Amino acid sequence: MGGPANYNAPEVVARSYEDALEGALGVWSPAELWVGVVSMDRRVVEWFQARGIGAHFHFTNEFEAGYCAALEDWGLLVLAGTGSFVHARTRDGSELHLGGFGPVLGDEGSAYDAGLRGIRAALRSMWPGARATTLTQAIPAALGWETPWDLVWPFQMRQIGRRDVASLSPVVDEEARGGDAVALEVLREAAAALAEIIGVALDAAGLRGAGCPLIGTGGLAQGSPLYWSMLAEQALRIDATLQPMVPPVRPAVGAAFSAMRAAGVPVTCDLRDRVVETQRAFARAVVALPSV
Repeated sequence: MGGPANYNAPEVVARSYEDALEGALGVWSPAELWVGVVSMDRRVVEWFQARGIGAHFHFTNEFEAGYCAALEDWGLLVLAGTGSFVHARTRDGSELHLGGFGPVLGDEGSAYDAGLRGIRAALRSMWPGARATTLTQAIPAALGWETPWDLVWPFQMRQIGRRDVASLSPVVDEEARGGDAVALEVLREAAAALAEIIGVALDAAGLRGAGCPLIGTGGLAQGSPLYWSMLAEQALRIDATLQPMVPPVRPAVGAAFSAMRAAGVPVTCDLRDRVVETQRAFARAVVALPSV
């Protein structure tokens, strides 16, 4: 598993690609390989060329990777990772994409959204008459500070970035699972923001009442059963015929499935089951939060 590739310096992105490739192939050096990619740096091509590997690159996108991970061809694909979006696809192939505007203009219900709401809750917990919350200690501690006030200036000076804020979503999740009422509310409000977009997508795509899959992907949706249960519950209030599901593999595996299909290899439930069994050896990487 590689490191971050979005919103990072070129050298960080390059190292992330190299770590992912080296981790995936190790000492194995096949003569030919199909590679499923969502985005790619030129150094990926150079990496394969330097090793004499004939790579066939199959480009896909985040929502197609999500559909492939779920072994579905239609429905609502809801990504809740560092960022967020909702993608609708009908049985006849018509598509609609909502969200993905980034942390300032959008990313409702994302890991960033949950982390930011957690910071706000921690700060407001120090106001007179405010409800006590374990986030007051847990949020600053996760970033190496002592009090919520310590976060204000670094945040304003952009020393605390998008990835840092998104990394707080597991903290909010942990405190919520521990029974903290404020943390539970933070997760519920984040889920409600994304559920609102789900409702818009259902109506705009003509899928309300169609019994379509509701596929959750991304680090927050796939890494927090509590968050996903909240989001699914609110979505079902909008349309009780939805079929919520969380793929047992990440979108990166979905991108690989997409490449396999392009290469003429059938992607079956049995194949996915074998991938799930294999990835258990890398459980720490699979459950890491957040993900794009």
